[in-house]
Amino acid sequence: AALPKHIAKLGHEVCVFVPKYRHIDLRQLDAATEIERLPAPMGKSTEPAWVYSLRLDGVRVFFVAGERYVERDGIYGYVDDGRRFVFTCRAALEALKFLDWQPDVIHCHDWHSGLIPNWLRTIYRGDPFFADTGTLFTIHNLAYQGAFGPDMLELAGRAFPPPPRYPHGAEAINFMARGIAFADKLNTVSQRYADEILTPEYGEGLDGLLNQRKDDLSGILNGIDTDVYNPAADPKIARNFDASSCDLKPENKLALQSEAGLEQRPDKPLAAVVARLTHQKGVDLVAHTLPALTRLGGQLVVLGVGDSDIEDKLARAANARPGAARAFIRFDTKLAQRVYAGADVLLAPSRFEPCGLTQLIAMRYGTVPVVRATGGLAETVVDVSAGANRATGFRFDKFDPLDFIAAVARAFELYRRPADWRSLMLKCMAQDFSWSHAANKYRELYVKLIEEKRSG
Repeated sequence: AALPKHIAKLGHEVCVFVPKYRHIDLRQLDAATEIERLPAPMGKSTEPAWVYSLRLDGVRVFFVAGERYVERDGIYGYVDDGRRFVFTCRAALEALKFLDWQPDVIHCHDWHSGLIPNWLRTIYRGDPFFADTGTLFTIHNLAYQGAFGPDMLELAGRAFPPPPRYPHGAEAINFMARGIAFADKLNTVSQRYADEILTPEYGEGLDGLLNQRKDDLSGILNGIDTDVYNPAADPKIARNFDASSCDLKPENKLALQSEAGLEQRPDKPLAAVVARLTHQKGVDLVAHTLPALTRLGGQLVVLGVGDSDIEDKLARAANARPGAARAFIRFDTKLAQRVYAGADVLLAPSRFEPCGLTQLIAMRYGTVPVVRATGGLAETVVDVSAGANRATGFRFDKFDPLDFIAAVARAFELYRRPADWRSLMLKCMAQDFSWSHAANKYRELYVKLIEEKRSG
């Protein structure tokens, strides 16, 4: 939501296409019907799509609906996900033509839209409507690629060839690889991650293909919506505060300790995890080291959902330490903001991290991050060893319990020196991770793409 809004504020016309999932209430949004029964090509036949629209923050938002493919209770994780995103992407392209909304740039995000750059080079190649349209493909997480079998080739259209150094063979289809191979420009959500994915360690089998396109690959750090994440005006937290009144932050801590059933002890450092509970996020490391964390005198609150085995490990570890730890196994944006406001320390020990938003939000609320030095975490958090004028948190290098708990111990030690801790909090709160900077970087990338496209 944030990037289109800020691009529109810069004076550009922006539209967004998203699937109309079942839980989106179009009546509540007062959305208008734009197109009924739009024929979306699906292999040798078509499927009807409905397109609805509204204006939000200067952006025209189009919802693509189709009962067979989109109207589900969930978003991802279905056996026919490939078919679902072929449908929504073909419907989006056909809707642009129907509405005569001719784009200079189509900005595609992750594997779900990875076939669009491919189609514009093949199926739509002679179509004058898209003759001057450039494509930007953003990789948010290379680990999720949308790989499917040969049946998807027939559905998506056999007219396009596999990209060079295609790692899955000519009779399979990988949406992510197609986006990387055929988009005019590529980017990801931090420069550190853009560099990392060129290596076998982080390239997820696509590093060879990415190295062929590295001259077209860049990294632009994500931002956060500073209107939503604003401790001075956030209606979801117990007590508002800002940098000039950060002495009020502990009231949020006491409220969170009470809500989580923890001992209400201002002197105990309260650590938090707000994350998808997955292998990538490294939260199994948190479960493993929870006994050591509590022996150091700390408390822990975990909020998130994810892999069932990791959920179980965290829940068991927290339940074994009543009064010291609590795991909320759920998705709850309101509670998340209370956690950001109430915690002293945010833990983000990811195995890899394209950008990471939790550390950016935490700093906005004066909550100091402890992160593994990878991807966007390394790009946004400066360790205290760099000196008080630059430090914004604590980093550790190896994905190892001892390295992790050593970083936590350093954080807890500094917490017990109130003047130094306050100085670090204020340094965190002074960081500018708003979208305005990132939006200007994207505008520059769009302009460069358009100029290159028009010059041939």
